[in-house]
Amino acid sequence: MPLSKTPFLKILFLLAALLPLFSCQPENEPSEPSGPEVKEYTEEEVRSALMNLYEATRGSGWVSNDGWCTDAPLNDWFGITADEGGVVRKIELRGNGLKGTLPDIFDRFPKLELLRLDDNYLSGPLPQTFRQIATDNFTAYLSGNTFETTTLRVPEARIEPLSTALRVYPSNNPSFRIFVDSDRDGKGEYYSDGQVEVVHKAEEGKGYDLIIIGDGFDKDENSIDGTAAYWLRIAAQAHFDIDPMDKLYKYFNVYIIYNWSPVRGISLGTDRINSRFHYCQADLNNGAVTFDFVSCKKFIEDALGRPIMDGAAVCVVPNCTQNAIVGGIEYRKATAAYAFCPIRATVFRQLVRHECVGHAIGRLIDEYSGSGIYHAGDANPVASAPNGDIVSDPSRVKWAQFLSDSRYKNEDLGIFEGCKAYKSGVYRPSYKSMMNGSSLRNEFFNAPSRASIYKYVMSAAFGESVFNFDYETFVEWDMSGK
Repeated sequence: MPLSKTPFLKILFLLAALLPLFSCQPENEPSEPSGPEVKEYTEEEVRSALMNLYEATRGSGWVSNDGWCTDAPLNDWFGITADEGGVVRKIELRGNGLKGTLPDIFDRFPKLELLRLDDNYLSGPLPQTFRQIATDNFTAYLSGNTFETTTLRVPEARIEPLSTALRVYPSNNPSFRIFVDSDRDGKGEYYSDGQVEVVHKAEEGKGYDLIIIGDGFDKDENSIDGTAAYWLRIAAQAHFDIDPMDKLYKYFNVYIIYNWSPVRGISLGTDRINSRFHYCQADLNNGAVTFDFVSCKKFIEDALGRPIMDGAAVCVVPNCTQNAIVGGIEYRKATAAYAFCPIRATVFRQLVRHECVGHAIGRLIDEYSGSGIYHAGDANPVASAPNGDIVSDPSRVKWAQFLSDSRYKNEDLGIFEGCKAYKSGVYRPSYKSMMNGSSLRNEFFNAPSRASIYKYVMSAAFGESVFNFDYETFVEWDMSGK
């Protein structure tokens, strides 16, 4: 298969060039759109668009339609919030009995911040004019309807903001798919099926294999610099934007491998899609997934022209922009660990770091608590975990060396109860960390976790016969540059 070299710095420069598009506005200035050019519409045009929405969704039968289609100020129309200039900021019609297909009128609301249409009886595709809503903090709640699968193609800088904006929960309508894709898709040339993009080759040792591969990206989405490339490159870069991976980068072989799925998307619930490697989350309330590991491994090895190195990490990116799909999961197979990171724009980078860096590479466990209670005499649920223990004695816990080391006094290490879905009897090294969840997850691997990531990367890069973990050597390395 052809190998196309793309130096990792090129990706960093590309993302750096895009950074201004996502930068915050000064405090005294309103947050204005960074995407499509904002066209000003007259109040008459805005009212006409709202009346079109009313007619298309049988407004006479709504639960409440007070003020609609009258000369009253827009703020007196039920569910509408507008500023003094008549610019609509919010449309809130949740559970209001809307029926029918949404008209393509949302370009008339370029500064819309909130759209609540959930729990109605809407059907048909989503309006293409959603692409014209330009506010960076726009959010649309759309679940509880029966929309048809829709693809919205936008400039690259708008992929994440719009993906983040559209909240659709698959448990309500598992057959619906929303794809926010690059407007480069279907134009020009394509990456060939099995084409390898060499992001980085190890500068020292034999290297640690990190393979980034998608599932559910069809041929059009594999256009040069299109949707697949966008998300797979973000996944590759996200691994190395955090300590200690930034310092370990030189030991990695990083490959992106493109593939054409016969259809767009992946299987959710009872709605099955024949994606390339058959990723499926059958239970939308449970993290377990099924996946064709055998064919994926063979595909990777055929593309690379060699076996996957023992201990390799495979980051699988399922093509699903719907929110509320279970975040991610990791499976350890004979020669490699597979981390599944579905596209979820708001937390995608965190998901990659948690699942692939933490679980797959560092062999860490989740540090969030749950309902489990560990009792003395039970099988040890964290026996092999470097960041979990059933011991609460500071002198005997697995990270005792770090607790007694004054060089880590500012890291807030300790013994915190609650880990691996246990609420009691199992302990973790820090209150917040990358391996925790929700509000207790931050952009930080604690010291015991960094040590484990370092250990497994160096062992793979140089071989266990050459590399032996030494605490003082690690600390010197860990402190370098700080």
